[in-house]
Amino acid sequence: MRERPTYSLGTSPVSTPPPAHASMRERPPIALSISGLWLLHHFEDYQWLLRKQAAGAFGITWVDHSYHHQFRRGVPYDRNFMLAPGVDPDAEILDTEKLLIANGQTPSLFFRFPGLISSAPLMQAARRHHLIALGADAWLAIGQHPRPGSIVLVHPNGNEEVGLKMFDRDLARGTIEPPLEPLDTAPN
Repeated sequence: MRERPTYSLGTSPVSTPPPAHASMRERPPIALSISGLWLLHHFEDYQWLLRKQAAGAFGITWVDHSYHHQFRRGVPYDRNFMLAPGVDPDAEILDTEKLLIANGQTPSLFFRFPGLISSAPLMQAARRHHLIALGADAWLAIGQHPRPGSIVLVHPNGNEEVGLKMFDRDLARGTIEPPLEPLDTAPN
């Protein structure tokens, strides 16, 4: 059996719904990487996602994406995102998971570092909390192309509309073939 790409959304949509999958027979799996602050500031969108999931539109795997998702434009990566001075990795990980649980959902065992930037100490923090760091090898907006077994990264929150358009186009052309596989599916 051929491996299928996994669809991973960078952050949950603010007002943009996930791509239409009308031709897919089963609930498409999506991994939503959310920050704690996103959940607090976009609770209506979070509830919309839960309603869509309950209606069978898709199956959500909730991926912890840090609490604050710190980013400072123009600051080098080695002092940005979770590598910024003063960031408490344990709080960044646990506070988002506590929010998901408090709002009725179960966090997955995946953690996606903001900017896909990490370090040995940050990886140790993720392992300390029994999490698997989630990468992406097909970030569409930066020109990476999915292969069988790829994790496809799309930001449907308005940050990278081109990536979302590329995903829809590639899905329609069959470049990304449904059915997509959940993140926790083991390859054959």
